[in-house]
Order: sequence, then C-alpha cells, then structure tokens
Amino acid sequence: QDSFQKLRWTVRDEQGNTPLHLAAAYGSIRTLHYLIENELADPHIRSYNGFQPIHYAASSGHTNCVKLLLTIAPDTVNEQTNTLLTPIYLACQYGSIDTIKILCSHGANFKLRDENGLNCLHAACQSSHLRVVKWLVEKQNANVDDVDYMNNTPLHYAAATGNEAILTYLLEKNARIITSSNGNTPLHVSESFQFM
Repeated sequence: QDSFQKLRWTVRDEQGNTPLHLAAAYGSIRTLHYLIENELADPHIRSYNGFQPIHYAASSGHTNCVKLLLTIAPDTVNEQTNTLLTPIYLACQYGSIDTIKILCSHGANFKLRDENGLNCLHAACQSSHLRVVKWLVEKQNANVDDVDYMNNTPLHYAAATGNEAILTYLLEKNARIITSSNGNTPLHVSESFQFM
C-alpha cells in the first residue's frame, strides 16, 4: 500500500511532469506542501525538458509555491533547464515582479544566460515587461548594453516588439546603439517588424 502511494505521485505525463510539477505550475500550495511534507515527491525532480517544480512556479508567478520550494530546496534557486533557463529568467520573461524579488532575496543570479546568451534583462525586454526592466536596471544594476551570443542588446529585443516605453527607458539610461552579428541595429530590427 505504502509503495503504491509513492508510485502514484511519481507517475509522469508525456512531457515528464509529475504531480509535483503540476501543483507548482497551477499554484496548488496545499498539494505541493502535502507531497513534500509526506516525502511523496522530490523538489529536485526534472521533467523531460529539465524543468523542476520551481521553474513552473516561477514562470506562473505563484509566489507562495516559490517560497515553499526555496525553503525545502534552496539549492534550486539557480538551477537551469535543458535550454539553460533559470527560475528568475522565467519570472522575468513572464513579468512576475513579486516572484523576481523573492528569488533575488534567495540569491538568484539574474546574469545567467540561456542557450542563446539571453539574460533576464533581454527576456524582460523581449516580453515587454517595463516594470521588470526598470527593476533590473535600477535595483540590480543590470547592464543596458549587455549582448547575447549574436551581439543583440536589450534595445534590439525592445525594438523587435515595438515597445516604445521600453525603448525610451533604455535610451534614457544611455543604452548604446550596437550592431548585432548579422549587421542589424535596433532601428533595422524595428523596421523589419514594421514598428517605425
């Protein structure tokens, strides 16, 4: 009976997600707490794409789940997925400022990069989250001229989305116009997406 109970909570779906992953993704703090408290699930378990429960909680903005997971498994704060996404990168990508603050208070490294060299500031610009962009620049001293592996800056990503507020903000913060590896400036990017 006891081993069947444990087996039931470790079953995976087609993406390799367990009930613990899904509880984190949907913000079910009671289920998350039950599984961990009763040692029915491992907070370090990965889905097939390398996501741990904390990645799902962070990307969904479930701050209570993030807090619980960091209390139980603080070493997961900077864990990377198969494509090198971290919990804080995902929180920046999805615009959850409260989750970002919690992760930072637990030592999250916002400078880690994904497989294409994007960091949290690139992700926030790419996803048009001005509040996150401002927080990273003003509270974490994020470099507005930081480049990815193709020499694209946050300005390139803001230009690609046509987000004038982020473009204006970055320029006010003295972001430089840098040419990417494929010869594009942010203006070229903006024109190719027909925003200017």
